[in-house]
Amino acid sequence: MYRIGLFIIFFVSACHQPPVDLLKTISLNSKNLAVIHHYPLPKKPLKQKLFKDQQLQNLIHIALTDSPDITAVKIRVIRAEQIAQAAYATLWPVAGLTSNFGKRFFKAHGRLPQPLQSLAFEQLSQANINFNFNYELDFWGKNRENLASHLSEICASKMAKAHTKLILSSLIAIHYFALQNIELQINLARKVQSAQQEIQNIVLSRAQKGVLSDVPVKTALTQLEQSYLKLDALKPEKQQVQFKLAYLMGKNPLKTQIEIKPTKPSELRLSLPKILPANLLAQRPDILAARAKAQAAAHLVQVAKTAFYPNINLAAFISGQSFYFSQFFNVAIRTQGVNAALDLPIFDAGARQANLNKQYAEYELAVNQYNQTILHALHDVADNLAAFKTIEQKIKHQHRAVAATQANFNLLQARFTHGIIDYLPVLEVKETLFEQQAVLYGLENNKKQTYVALVTALGGRF
Repeated sequence: MYRIGLFIIFFVSACHQPPVDLLKTISLNSKNLAVIHHYPLPKKPLKQKLFKDQQLQNLIHIALTDSPDITAVKIRVIRAEQIAQAAYATLWPVAGLTSNFGKRFFKAHGRLPQPLQSLAFEQLSQANINFNFNYELDFWGKNRENLASHLSEICASKMAKAHTKLILSSLIAIHYFALQNIELQINLARKVQSAQQEIQNIVLSRAQKGVLSDVPVKTALTQLEQSYLKLDALKPEKQQVQFKLAYLMGKNPLKTQIEIKPTKPSELRLSLPKILPANLLAQRPDILAARAKAQAAAHLVQVAKTAFYPNINLAAFISGQSFYFSQFFNVAIRTQGVNAALDLPIFDAGARQANLNKQYAEYELAVNQYNQTILHALHDVADNLAAFKTIEQKIKHQHRAVAATQANFNLLQARFTHGIIDYLPVLEVKETLFEQQAVLYGLENNKKQTYVALVTALGGRF
């Protein structure tokens, strides 16, 4: 019988911790940093509403999965949820069970040791079980307001996670478009370099025949070397953007290879809606997070106010003690009791008032941070909207410049075909055409990047 009783004691008093689905963050080491990540161009096109780029979508998905920033915000959400769970537990009674058992030995011949006769002992078995119960009567709503504050913190942490995802996605898109533009610029720089090489060959041939002086030769050589320098400058710029993309994706930049398919401006049309709804900013994750922070601070003000009211606790206990294991449930000394405790604050040298004033200040700071976040969002929208409209005007003018240069090139090409002029003017205009196209591609890239920034400023949606 006493074995069954001991089993019940151990089983009931065991501490049970519910499992928590925590993220297992893998620390970086020489093995996983040495893994080569290669992201080739996808074979199937993406039926996407905006940019229709499967590779961009893949890179964003990898970043939202493997980036340490995303892992960190996920863990913050879990932490906020567990803190709220602990606050929720304060709304309920607390019950506990303590127990102990053992044997005590007593000398048969008194307290002083005797010569060999003191080896005779008497033993006594003893068992104790205590059941305790405690419940705080939340008359003034302290625990409820504390729970509400932590629930608002959960909302704030989730909105912070959404904001981090939005910013990370926009950064991936901006650097992806920058890499596309660099690829286009490299292709055009090679065409300019080829045209410069042809011009130099023609000028050098004429100078050797005595038709031209050395001045055009030196000029052509200078322009050719400048084309080499421009092409060489684009290569490290491409590497830097690739490294930045790998970093944003949570990969080792030195072991990451990303294939990019350049997109010409004619393949993509971006435009703003005629009317931007006023409630778009209300859906920005950082604004929602700031508002949740202000709500959490408001609840903490109410918690601080409850410190001025008395606190009442109910407590109860049941205790059992027996000197015989086998007869614990039959022969035992049992005691029980119930009491109520009242904690009434009278004098604390202004500590409670200081704590309340501090919570008021925290609330004011949270509200001001909320207002500042709204103003920052409006500033972002205004800046990017103005920049987008300005770039659109520049693109219109640049299209006209490219069209005029293209018409001039076609005219000179026709005149050269009919033998009216030589090939040198054709090459010079061809070089100018490539340079004008490079400017146009750069403006189109700025337009895409500004479009992404504007969508981000509006909360990630139109």
